[in-house]
Amino acid sequence: MTYITFIDGAPLRCPDLEAYWQNPRPFEAEVADRRASIHAHIDAGMAALNAKQAARWSQEGEL
Repeated sequence: MTYITFIDGAPLRCPDLEAYWQNPRPFEAEVADRRASIHAHIDAGMAALNAKQAARWSQEGEL
C-alpha cells in the first residue's frame, strides 16, 4: 500500500511513513518537486489577481 501524506506542505507518496521518518533522503527530491509545483500554481494565481486589482485601480483613477 502506498500512502499519500503531506510533508512540509507538499504531498508525498511513500510506501511506509516509518521508512520516511527513518531516512527521508530518498524522498527529498519528490518533496522539493511537489513543493515547487504547488508554489508555481499559487504564484500564477496571485499574479492574475494582482493584475486584475491593478486594472481596477487604474480604472478607478480614470473616473
